[in-house]
Amino acid sequence: PKQYIDLCGKPMIVRTIEAFSACELIDEIYVGTDADGVDKINALCEKFEISNKPIYAVRGGTDRNSTVFAMVNEIISRHGVNESDIILTHDGARPFVTQRIITDSIEAMAHADAAATAVASVDTLFFSTADVKFIESVPPRTRMLRAQTPQTFKIKKLTEAYASLDETQKAGLTDTAGIFSLCSIPIALVAGDEKNIKITTPFDLKLAKLIIEETDAH
Repeated sequence: PKQYIDLCGKPMIVRTIEAFSACELIDEIYVGTDADGVDKINALCEKFEISNKPIYAVRGGTDRNSTVFAMVNEIISRHGVNESDIILTHDGARPFVTQRIITDSIEAMAHADAAATAVASVDTLFFSTADVKFIESVPPRTRMLRAQTPQTFKIKKLTEAYASLDETQKAGLTDTAGIFSLCSIPIALVAGDEKNIKITTPFDLKLAKLIIEETDAH
């Protein structure tokens, strides 16, 4: 799994966990993983001495949202839930999330129930259906944003919104913010960062190593 790939001496997931561990506003960290990953995550946190706040490895589900709710259920089972409790959901393969993004995401909850991180698209985007080889439309680039994470939610509102969806709506979700969109609940925007990349391809891996080398040089 790519989250365990070495990035200049540390597994990718360790760098991601460290970013949230460094934020004083974060109380606990939950890492969604498969059954084999629970012990591995715990061992990595011990090896790299990430111990300034509780970190729990949680067996996730078959997709993003089922994994998110596995962690939500773990939180509720430990602490219950109240109106002010917040969860930030983040990709394990985005190790360069900044302290500014994390803080802005939490602060957005003062005036919203959900927030999503995004950056402006520097490319023009074409719209087409999967089975059509022609461009159907060209959306205005000034209104197009590229989604990043974290996505941040008030836990109580998240569970209520998800419970209100039917099974067809749930099956069509591609991310957790979509739950709020389907319920017509406003989603605040948090400015992302071009370096907050999701490492997916071999090129992304090369870019990630360059970012680390540049950061270490300063």
